[in-house]
Amino acid sequence: MLRHGRIAVLLLLLLLQNCCADGCPPQCQCFMGSKVMCSEERMFILPVTLSPQVKELIVITSGLTSIPANSFQTSPQLTKLALISNPLRTSSISPLAFNGLTQLRELEISANYRLETLDHAVFQKLGNLTRLYLNNNQLLIVDRDMFNKLVKLEVLELRGNQFIWLPNFIFENLPNLKSLDASMNKITSVEASLLAGLTRLQSLKLAYNQLTTLPSDLFKHAPGLKHLSFQSNGISSLPEGLFKSLTKLEELNLRYNKLTYVPTDTFPSSLKDLNLQGNHLTILSLGNLPLLTDLVLSSNNFTDLPSNFFENATSLERLDLSENQLLSVPANVFSGLSKIVAIHLHKNNLTSLQADLLKDQQEVIERLTLSDNQLKNLPEAFFDPFMTFRMSLRGNPWHCDCNLTYLHAWLQFGSNLVEDLSRTYCKGPATLRGQSLMSVEGDQLVCSYNSNTTNALFDNSVQAPAEEDSSQGQANQCILQQHNGVYSLKCTVTNCSNVKIEAHIYGPDGSVTDYVLDKEWSETSQCVNGTITVNV
Repeated sequence: MLRHGRIAVLLLLLLLQNCCADGCPPQCQCFMGSKVMCSEERMFILPVTLSPQVKELIVITSGLTSIPANSFQTSPQLTKLALISNPLRTSSISPLAFNGLTQLRELEISANYRLETLDHAVFQKLGNLTRLYLNNNQLLIVDRDMFNKLVKLEVLELRGNQFIWLPNFIFENLPNLKSLDASMNKITSVEASLLAGLTRLQSLKLAYNQLTTLPSDLFKHAPGLKHLSFQSNGISSLPEGLFKSLTKLEELNLRYNKLTYVPTDTFPSSLKDLNLQGNHLTILSLGNLPLLTDLVLSSNNFTDLPSNFFENATSLERLDLSENQLLSVPANVFSGLSKIVAIHLHKNNLTSLQADLLKDQQEVIERLTLSDNQLKNLPEAFFDPFMTFRMSLRGNPWHCDCNLTYLHAWLQFGSNLVEDLSRTYCKGPATLRGQSLMSVEGDQLVCSYNSNTTNALFDNSVQAPAEEDSSQGQANQCILQQHNGVYSLKCTVTNCSNVKIEAHIYGPDGSVTDYVLDKEWSETSQCVNGTITVNV
C-alpha cells in the first residue's frame, strides 16, 4: 500500500513539472501552469517564450532595467502582468512595450524606484485593461492623453509618486472608472474639470497630498461617487455646495487635513460613513444625515457639543469623539440614538457625566471608552442598565472616597467588562493614592471633613464647628465619615474642657432631627487629648 502511494506522488510531481517545463524559464517559478513568477536579481531580460497556458506573469526584484518594444509579442494570452520593485529607469519602457497584449486585464508597474516618467503612448494598445496600478514609483508628470484609450478601465491607482499636479481632462475618457487613488503625492491643487466624465466613480482618494483649496464645483461631473478620501492635505475650509451634486455618496473621508470650518449642509444626506479625524474643528453642523452609521470626529478641538448635535443622525452605530478637549457632555446629547453600539470618549477633559447619559442605548451599546479623562467618580446607577458592554476607565484621577462607592460596588461583578482594570488607580485621597481600584476595600471609601477647612468635603448641609482653644491657639478637629449609610462624626479635642456636639439632620419633607452629645471629662482624668465618636 505504501509503495503504491509513493508511486502516485512521484507521478503527480512528474506531471506538475512537465506541465510547467515549457513555460518556466530557469530563473522563474511556475504554479499549476497558469502563473509564472520571476524573482532573481541576475535576471536582466524578460522570458522569451511562455507556455500558451500561462495567464499571469509577475517579475519582482529582478535586475530588469528596461522593457523593449514588443517584449510580449509571443505571449498574447496574458491577462495579468506585474513589474514590481525593479530598477527600471526613466523612459526605459518603450511606447510599444505592451504591443500584442490584447487580452490583458490587469497591469501593475509599482515600486520601481528609478522610474520618473512614462511615455504618453505606453498604454495605447491596452483597450481591454480594467485595472492599472502605478504605485510607489518616482513619477513626476503624467501626460493628459496617457489614459485616453483605456475605456474599460475600472480601477486606477497612482499612489505614492511625486506628482505635484494632474492635468485637466486626464480622466475624461474613462467612463467606467469606479476607483481612483492618487494619495501620497505632492498635489497642491486640482481643477474642477479634473473629474469630468467620471459618472460611475465610487471611490476617490487624494490622501496625504498638499491640497490647499478645492473648487466648489469639483465634483459636479461625478454624480455616481460612493467613496471619497482627502487625507492629510492642506484644506482649511470647504466651499459651500462642494458635495451638493453627489447624491449617491456613501463614504466621505477627509481625515488629517487642516479643516477649521465646515459650512452648514455641506454633507449629502446619502452619507453612511463620515471621517473628519485629525482636523482643527471646534464647531460642526452635521445637517440631515439619516443614513449615517459611522462618524469619526477624533483628534479635533471640540470643547463642547450642542445638545441637538445628533438629532438628524439617528442611525448612528459607531461614534468616535476621542482625543478632543471636551469638558462635558450634555445629558440628552445621545437621545434618540437607539442603534449605537460603540461610543469613544477617551482622551478628553471630562470631569463628570450625567447619570442618564446613555438611557437610550441600554439595549444596544457594546463598547464605551472613558479612559484618560478627568473623572473622579461616576454617578449612582450609571451602569445599572448595562451588563454586557466593554469599557475602559484607566487614566482618570479616581477619588476613592464615599462618592466612589457605587462604581466600586459595580466593579465587584462587572470587573470582567473593564479593560486594563489592574491599571486603574486611585488618585486620592493621599492614603489610597496609587492603589488599584480593585484592591481597595469598601470600608476604605470614606468621606472626611476637617473643621479647619471652610467647606465640607462630604455634604455641604452638614457642618462640624471647631472649638478654639484660646490658651494654645489650636482648634478641636472633627471629621465626618460615611460608610454603608452610617454617618460618623469623629472629633479629637486638644484640651480637657467639656465638649458639646450638635447634629441637625434635615429630611426631604423639611423636618429636622437634632442629635446632641455632651461630653464631660471626669475630675480624675488626665489632661490629654481625647477622641469622641458619635453615630447619627
